[in-house]
Amino acid sequence: GDILYSITDSPFLFRDGRITGTDTFIDSMSSTVKLFLVFFTPRAGITSLMTITADFMGDFEATVDVRLDHYAILEGEQLTSYLSIQVLCIVLVLIMGIDAAVKVYQEILVCKPPGPGERWTAPTSAFVLGILIDMGVTLLTCTFISIRIPAKVQSAPKTREIVGAISA
Repeated sequence: GDILYSITDSPFLFRDGRITGTDTFIDSMSSTVKLFLVFFTPRAGITSLMTITADFMGDFEATVDVRLDHYAILEGEQLTSYLSIQVLCIVLVLIMGIDAAVKVYQEILVCKPPGPGERWTAPTSAFVLGILIDMGVTLLTCTFISIRIPAKVQSAPKTREIVGAISA
């Protein structure tokens, strides 16, 4: 909000605990300006933080980047339900991974030569592709869920921190 206030008729701007003249807020020596806009929806429990960054390092034009982050609050029953479903997903995907490992072991027994000096037989390409898909799904799903769970658990404290910093 500082930039918007600085371009109005007000001669002063309160920033970082001190009064600054609006005529020196953005000048020819400014290289970067960041504007933070915070939106909070109490009923939905969502805080949105829009960051607009203007980089004035170019010769004739500014480079502007806009980023919008949403923070959904999960607390109490919603958080418990979310975590329960995620844990169930991890358990089921791990069962799928164990099943794929058992299939690989069984295929090794089938492809193993019956006697010494005999050759191994190759598994079918459909079998190999199926195992690779099962293992890929298992690994990616567990990784994705493991990354998301801490973010959801910390959603309420993070939102309180953002809103608290703005209201302070």
